This record gives sequence, structure tokens and C-alpha cells, in this order.
Amino acid sequence: MADIDLLAEVRLAEAMPVRDRLAIYRDAVCRSLVSLSVDIPDGDGFMAYVRARPLGVVRITEVQSQPQIVHRTSRLINADDERYFKVGMLLTGRCVVTQHGREAVLGAGDLVCYDTAAPYGFRMQSPFALAVFMLPATHVEHRLRGFDQVTATAFSGREGLGAVVAEMLRALHAGSESITGEAALHVGDAAVNLVAGLVAQRSGRPLDESAGAAALRARVRRYIEEHLVDPGLAAADIAAACGISVRYLYKLFELEGTAVSTWIRNRRLDQVERDLADPRLAHRSIAHIGARWGFADASAFSRTFRARQGITAREFRALALRTPDVG
Repeated sequence: MADIDLLAEVRLAEAMPVRDRLAIYRDAVCRSLVSLSVDIPDGDGFMAYVRARPLGVVRITEVQSQPQIVHRTSRLINADDERYFKVGMLLTGRCVVTQHGREAVLGAGDLVCYDTAAPYGFRMQSPFALAVFMLPATHVEHRLRGFDQVTATAFSGREGLGAVVAEMLRALHAGSESITGEAALHVGDAAVNLVAGLVAQRSGRPLDESAGAAALRARVRRYIEEHLVDPGLAAADIAAACGISVRYLYKLFELEGTAVSTWIRNRRLDQVERDLADPRLAHRSIAHIGARWGFADASAFSRTFRARQGITAREFRALALRTPDVG
């Protein structure tokens, strides 16, 4: 997502009617965060700043503006496709956050969790600056068990684990522009771990790393299965799609005593063997079936198949399709 700097736009358009300034701001907030209803009681002299940038799978959005009331309604929830777990860090100002029947009062430096799949509200009681860390649920839900139990509860940014997490998130927010590529994936993953620790402590639900790793492996495997036919499928593509670093992807498979490339090759060979043994596909050439499952190089495919089966693909097909004698 490209940066959106509204402060410059508003300064350049001081003659613009307040109504238009507010419309620009509301649009930027919804594009940078999620669909929201924004009510600004006093728009006179309105100024604002909105900026969004990625950090691995995490998106960091900063909003600076005037007192306002923000709501996420059921209708707006239905308008968005993706669900996010969010952590808001109030940099300056004072606000009240509501969700799931709870209410959190935040001062500067405090943290609050909230979920975009359920209605929530923010009442900004003074001019404010807010940093929002957006974690896509599809990537992190298995690591944030108990998140629904801690929404709209304030985490003090001045003591305990909340202070530690707040300090680290503040550093990530300040330095995110200089963190790119593989490093961004690592740091984004670390941010998720910070939030997971905060949620576990407040909800009383212990972190289950084995369950999290198992769920992540299942997600990785689903992605691989859906892209086996792509001969260019690479570890970097898989890691990026699943929101992890390439190094951590390798580690997930090493824990099971294999390598990601080996697992991909074996799953492709499984599919090839199934097709070679299918009488309905007897008219298809062996090279066509190999290419269909991501083996773009026919010679390499032949060597790989023979190394696994001890016979050629042609011999395998002949044996698999042989009709047994009757009588």
C-alpha cells in the first residue's frame, strides 16, 4: 500500500471547503485501515495526517487528527473481505475504545486490542496520534488464541509486559521505513509474537507453539498443493504468501526431517503416479503429465521419477494399466 500523506494535501488546499477536507480524510482512513464511520464534531481548521506502510505481514498505519468518533458497524464489516486483528497504540491524546461489551480508557502510550470482524468504537476525546498495527487473521489467528477475550481492554504502556511491548512496537513504528525484504518478514513475525505474549498473559491461555507451528505447516502445505502445477514455485513465493521468512519456512520442514523442495517434489510425483495409473488419461503423453504437475524439464523429470520408483515412468504406466488375466 502506498503512503498517504494528508497533511500536505490539506495545507495545499486551505481554500477547500471543510466538508471536502473531511471527505478526503475519511476516505484515506478507510483505505488505510478498514471501512469505518467517522464523525468529526468540529471540523473548523481541520488538519490531519494518515500514513500506512507494510512490515512483513503487518501493516502499520499512523493517524493524527482532531477529536472524533469512529464506529465499525455490522454493515461496514460486511463491506470488507479481509479480517484483521489490530493493536492500537495511542501516541498522544486520550480515547475510549469499546468492543464486545467492554470499554477501555487509553492515555498516551497505552495499547488496546480489537477485531475488525466485530463492531467496535473509538471516541477520541482530544487531538491525537494513533499507531495501528494490523495483523491479517488468515496469517496469525492460530497464534493469537484468546484474542477475543482481551479486546477493548487497556494495556498500560508504563508498566509490566505492556510497557515492554509498547516500547518495542514504538521502535518498529519509528524504524519501519528502513526495514525491507527478508528482514521485514522477520521483524513482522517478531511483532506478532509480541502481541501473542500480551494476549496470552491477559487471557490466561498459554502459548501453544506446537499447535501454532502445526497450523502454520498446514497452511503452507495447502498453498503448495494449490500451486503444484506451477513449475516456478519457489520457497520465497511460499514464505511470502504465508507471511513468514524463508528461513522459518525451512525450519518448519526441518522439524519433520525433510526439506521444502523434497516435499514439493514428492507431492508432484504422487500426482504424476496417480495420473499414470488412470486409464482415462492413457491417451496423454508421459511428458504432458509430468509438465502438468510442474516438471517443466522432461529429462530431469525422467531421472527424478526413476530415482524414486526404480523403473521408468513408461514401465510404471505399463504395469499400472496392465489388465489382469481372467479365467
